[in-house]
Amino acid sequence: MSTAELTAVAARLEAVAARLEAVAAGGGGGGGGGAAAGPAAEHPRVAAFDELLATSLAPFLELSKTLGGAVGEQSADVATVFSLMRDLVKTASSSKKPSWPPQDMKGEGTPFRLYVSMVEAVQKITAATDKARPTDFFNHCSTVSEGIPAANWVAVDKTPGPFVGEMVGASSFYGNKILIATKGKSEGKDQFEWAKSFKTLLTNLQAYIKEHQTTGLAWNLKGGDAMTFDPAAVVLSAAAAPTPAAGGGGGDGPAPSLAAFDELLGAEFAQYVAASKTIGGKTAEQAAKVEECFAKQRALLECATASKKPAGWPNCPEMLQPMSECIMACGAIKDSADRGSDDYDYCCTWAEGIQAASWVCIEPAPGPFIGETQGSAMYHGNKLIMKGKKDGNDVMKKWGQSTSLFLKGLQAFVKQHHTTGVAWNPRGANAAAFKGSAPAAPGPPPPGPPPPGPPPKMAAVEAAPAARSGLFAELSKGADITKGLKKAPPKNKPGEVSGAVVMKAKKPAKTWGGGAKKKGTPKFAREGTKWLVEWQEGNRDIIIEETNAKQAVRIYKCENCLVQIKGKVNAVNIDGCKKVSVIFADVVSSCDVVNSQSIEMQATGKVPNVMIDQTDGAQVYLTEAALDAQIILSKSSEINVSVPGATPEDDLKESALPEQFCCKMVDGVWVTEAVHHG
Repeated sequence: MSTAELTAVAARLEAVAARLEAVAAGGGGGGGGGAAAGPAAEHPRVAAFDELLATSLAPFLELSKTLGGAVGEQSADVATVFSLMRDLVKTASSSKKPSWPPQDMKGEGTPFRLYVSMVEAVQKITAATDKARPTDFFNHCSTVSEGIPAANWVAVDKTPGPFVGEMVGASSFYGNKILIATKGKSEGKDQFEWAKSFKTLLTNLQAYIKEHQTTGLAWNLKGGDAMTFDPAAVVLSAAAAPTPAAGGGGGDGPAPSLAAFDELLGAEFAQYVAASKTIGGKTAEQAAKVEECFAKQRALLECATASKKPAGWPNCPEMLQPMSECIMACGAIKDSADRGSDDYDYCCTWAEGIQAASWVCIEPAPGPFIGETQGSAMYHGNKLIMKGKKDGNDVMKKWGQSTSLFLKGLQAFVKQHHTTGVAWNPRGANAAAFKGSAPAAPGPPPPGPPPPGPPPKMAAVEAAPAARSGLFAELSKGADITKGLKKAPPKNKPGEVSGAVVMKAKKPAKTWGGGAKKKGTPKFAREGTKWLVEWQEGNRDIIIEETNAKQAVRIYKCENCLVQIKGKVNAVNIDGCKKVSVIFADVVSSCDVVNSQSIEMQATGKVPNVMIDQTDGAQVYLTEAALDAQIILSKSSEINVSVPGATPEDDLKESALPEQFCCKMVDGVWVTEAVHHG
């Protein structure tokens, strides 16, 4: 590339950077120069797109400029595409719908002019990829050229979001090559971050479309003429703009997103709190901390509706500390509960469930995070629902049901109002100076105060990067109460001398979960495509993440453990274990249990086969996605399967699989039937 061409590219990037800075400062502005925007606020759809440019496009352009060469040149055209896309979104938000989407490239007027210019820029990016073939940047240019057609969502009706999703997948084919080749290498750090930034840009574009342009480019029924609209000079007045979906502004009541959160706290959550106080004990003590945590979360969401996104969010410990203390307290209360009591199952449910409050730290997919947390919490909650039904304890049953419904409702609320993370107000004030109103009451007054309990221990909050598992995942676990305990030696019977008689066995006796005399070294690691969990004892915090459909999980000789497998895996094998609980999502082939005792399995996704061999006691929980699973038994007893009821409010249906069979000769063929006891 010549010096003149490099100068031209640099000038274009500087122009785009200036525009992004104006967007971040609230200036808006069009794509063709002209007067700066007036004091009137942009339409919420335009303001949200401006935030996308500032938070997702700007980092990509900066990294592209760092890499330079063909990547830097191509990024200037990407900036042009998004600039024209922004002008088109602004035109639609201020104008009545013309004959749209365009049937050809021959239309006239502002929207057609912008669309044609954008398509030409996309074509230029695609054509330039072949020029990069002999260079080190071919995969980079291919990543962009496969993903940039996502800009054509503006001409897609009904399903623009899935259309962009397809482009994300096509782009990832090349982007993943860059990620794999540069991961963990200091010299490839900029390339690794570049590939991540472009994928983030497309993913956040898809999230923006799902929230603001769900069925296609959204036009304004009360707007003006789109053909003559000038996006550089006109800003939609506040009177013409519809009520924002989030953000405080102007009304007597709370913002719609905050009102929806209040409604959520006043429904199933209030039922959970009331039932907890009826139960009393540690359950009521923990419920008070859960209630306090979500009151603190409401205050944070109220701040978000009226404030700009703080710098460094979500790494803002001073804003998250109030919730963090409540989450840690819930874990501490669980650890102090009597393991043999119902209180322990109650407290275990919300020690897991309270992690859902950490969704405020998760970007860009807080909804799925809450779904995973709900599955972990209801592993314990479903036990209480079933026990409450069996014992006729309506309070216990309703407690479990209200917990499940609240967590599901929280996930739905986040998907609707905070799709890619906490929705801040780009036109708001400084969050540090925000002084909110008194939090809305989460529900009707409870029948009575809970009995006082010991004050929970507080710990300092350390600032750490947000991860998929949540900012508070480790802080709220509490101390591992089994760590450091020594096994008591077996007591001899009166008159018995240990080791006095030596028995020579012809065949080793059958043992469960490993023999008491010989134990292997605890292991938790990934070797190639296998995750190995071996010789673990009393470990309830084993979490397997970053999985794929080619990996298998082997759980061997473990006792009294809880294993959570997040993501899709090829197979799960449980061998020689005792009192082990396993929660897994999607399994490609099968989940096998061999030579084990007292096993609990919960499938939150699809699993085609469950094979149980030489096992005494297994409880299998299947969700609706796994109801077509095939269960194969061999030499096993006490196998129970629980499936969902007809509606989400119904109890789980538990069935015992047969252990005895009757074989008869019928017409010269042996026919086997299960034996049913009346």
